[in-house]
Amino acid sequence: MKKILRWLFPLILLFGVFAGMTAAKAAENVGYLMKGTVDERAGTFDLEVYGRHARLLGGRLALGFDSEKLELEEPSDFNAVFHAGNGIRLHTEGLAADALMSNDGFVGFCWNPSYTALDAVNNDRMVARIRFHLKPGVTAASFDDDTVRLMRLKENENWRWETTAWLRESGLIDYMYAVPGVYPCAVTFDYPNCGVQSPKAREITFQLRNGAGKSLSGTIHFNGAALTVDASGDVQTTAPRGAYLCMATVPGYESKTLEVEITDHQTVTIVLRTDEDVVNAALGQVQIGYAEGDSAEAVRKDLILPVTGEGGCSIQWKSSRPVVVSDYGNVYPLSSDAQVTLTAAVKYGTAQAERTFTITVLGTGSSSSEAPVGKFRDLGAYPWAREAIEALTKAGVISGTSETTFSPGANVTRGDFMALLMRMLEPEGSTEAGGFLDVPQDSYYYREIALAKALGIASGTGDGRFLPQSNVSRQDMVVLTYRALLRTGALDEQSPRAALESFKDAKQISDYAQTALAVMVQSGAISGNTDGTLNPQGNATRAEAAVFLYHIYKQ
Repeated sequence: MKKILRWLFPLILLFGVFAGMTAAKAAENVGYLMKGTVDERAGTFDLEVYGRHARLLGGRLALGFDSEKLELEEPSDFNAVFHAGNGIRLHTEGLAADALMSNDGFVGFCWNPSYTALDAVNNDRMVARIRFHLKPGVTAASFDDDTVRLMRLKENENWRWETTAWLRESGLIDYMYAVPGVYPCAVTFDYPNCGVQSPKAREITFQLRNGAGKSLSGTIHFNGAALTVDASGDVQTTAPRGAYLCMATVPGYESKTLEVEITDHQTVTIVLRTDEDVVNAALGQVQIGYAEGDSAEAVRKDLILPVTGEGGCSIQWKSSRPVVVSDYGNVYPLSSDAQVTLTAAVKYGTAQAERTFTITVLGTGSSSSEAPVGKFRDLGAYPWAREAIEALTKAGVISGTSETTFSPGANVTRGDFMALLMRMLEPEGSTEAGGFLDVPQDSYYYREIALAKALGIASGTGDGRFLPQSNVSRQDMVVLTYRALLRTGALDEQSPRAALESFKDAKQISDYAQTALAVMVQSGAISGNTDGTLNPQGNATRAEAAVFLYHIYKQ
């Protein structure tokens, strides 16, 4: 097994694995639709949750309900309360049942498609159904806009989720995610009398102001709705008592997310800083991180250069002498001491400002004036991975994306990964049966993917497609590799599923990936994360893959 794993090291590292999610734009027309049906004779209320207007990879939803009117079937049994739509898997994210649902008035779940993305571009597609029972004397006429609503999921008054509604949207190439904290998407309720205001509703006035108290025009995302604030700087709405997240956005000003506790009729004032104010505040806090024993006057080891600042600013660094210190903080000392100026460009919205730092890199005393050969200059933000990357590079196991870069944060696509896997293993077979609908015959990986299909290594999405330009997930990378090893005879069939029981998110592993992941875990190829999770459906970075493989390489 070790021989095979070492054989696959260059394959996996050339294209990167385990990439975490990064925030991107969210389209307001993408969202959820809640359709409710009351059967007074049976005493039930079925709430169906639909995804809409996009190809969706999954999501998260927390709802509150009026416990004086409704109750759940079995609040201690997740599967008795939530019923998945066709092709959907529902998850608990490792939370206990009482953290996900209670007859005190809240329910919450996560979901993802079992195979390919959920196609809800042209037609709404059901994600889940939640069955409630009507309390005695309750009829459809008793319902109002407080009967079911968005809320933040909580357990023992401690908030467990940071969003009320979250969706992960997919294209064949790009992934788009919700805004962290608040998702300004369409969340629509459609059940009997849902437009009738509840007697419990409280009137809230939101005010947008700048630091000088001047009124601002903008948008406030609150309780699933986008509220337009005009020149008066004020907007009114209603909501039941409770805790909510809201996000305020004004052109030229910072976007601000805050929690609002609604207790009575009240006014909430949100003060926003200009983009320039945010940048100036962050600029004064930018600092360079030095290794133990180093200082600005005596630098011997790599620097830590922050890439984000206070208030969500981005920071881009520029070195005056990249042969000595790269833009990413890698240090390549010359024979004599060298002074280097590092410029931090801090950006937020339309504003930008710079701050410079002068450091002295101590010389090596060597006669060579060249930077060390084989050093990657883009690892400054990945000091925890440098030992692994350099050791595996020296051993000839991995290579960079150029002579001086490794691209530690790059992702790998399904097509690229499959192509290199098949080329490395060189299994025998025929491609006469053809490939997948979305893999053109003139593409550089057509033969390899068609051969993988013929050998049963790649089964695609179930609708004749392979999604070659989508990022490969951790579990799919393992499954493809496991199947290839089985087909080439390099690995015997095994079923050590008990190896997965210790991971907090084991339930998030798709059924088709259980055995493959268990084999890799048992072999030591995968050990999971420090928080006890395996993150099977996440993508990965080349840096994380290097560290993961280096642990195996040293055994």
